[in-house]
Amino acid sequence: MTMPNREQSERTGETEQLRYMKYVLVELAEIARGYNFSMLEYLITMAAEETVDVLRGTRPKSPISRVI
Repeated sequence: MTMPNREQSERTGETEQLRYMKYVLVELAEIARGYNFSMLEYLITMAAEETVDVLRGTRPKSPISRVI
């Protein structure tokens, strides 16, 4: 049995964190929707979509890497 290397472990940890963050953001968006906080719902939904983009690899993890 081979042990995963550190880089694989870090990526797995990042993926798990992003999935958890997306879950929490979706829940928060639903709460905002329930109270008709439309701007909060919109912003939280955008954050949830951003986590999906990062998970897919279509966006960098940091906006700074886009500039440099």
